[in-house]
Amino acid sequence: MDHNRGHPLPPIPNQDRLPGRRPRRTALALPALAFALLLSLSPASAQGGCSADGYNMQCTEFGRIAMESQRDIRGDAIDVTASIHLDTAYEDQGARWLLFSIRNIEADGSNPVTLELTGFSSAYGDIVTTRVENPGANEIDLWVDVLDTPVGTDIALDVRVGSTERGAFRLETLVMAFDRGYAPVKGSDGSDASLFSFTLLGVNDETGAVGANGGSLSEGKKLPGPGFLPALGAVAVAAILLGRRLK
Repeated sequence: MDHNRGHPLPPIPNQDRLPGRRPRRTALALPALAFALLLSLSPASAQGGCSADGYNMQCTEFGRIAMESQRDIRGDAIDVTASIHLDTAYEDQGARWLLFSIRNIEADGSNPVTLELTGFSSAYGDIVTTRVENPGANEIDLWVDVLDTPVGTDIALDVRVGSTERGAFRLETLVMAFDRGYAPVKGSDGSDASLFSFTLLGVNDETGAVGANGGSLSEGKKLPGPGFLPALGAVAVAAILLGRRLK
């Protein structure tokens, strides 16, 4: 069944210049105090009872998300997983789409971190993804119809990560729910329904650029037909939300 019929999905613009999703970049020799400050930005620090050693976690009524707090890159690309468990897809709140976004954006536009989507699945198999956007080698955006979203089971968003520069960078994952008009769905507390986490990347020895192929769909995934209506507000809201989380 084509759930997208009659509800065109917006193209995802190049968000390189949108505010709010620019992680902090530091020198390779990161001072201990500054590093501790970065770690204090972890969602786990604001979520009592939602923590695990070595992981940045966030838990809400939406569900939970976890990523390793820190990973090192020493000349070879590494595999990173964002682990997500949704308790609801907010279908009863009029949700139509869920956005799963993983990316790294640098303030100077250099964007040395490159990504390749290697898996997006649950215990039921590959997640049917209506649209995969790969606006740059440093970003992958996946739009999933709420009817195709596995709820109540673990979801793994797997990427291979490389970097063409040495330094410290941040790989971020955001999950958001949108209604048919591409407005953010609200949780019971009135805030936008979302989950956010990140992994700090310490690049001690650069790699070659990872062959990003986020725009390629595996078997069982689908692309909507032509005639999309632009809904840039959805992406702008996601960028603003990330900005608030990084303050």
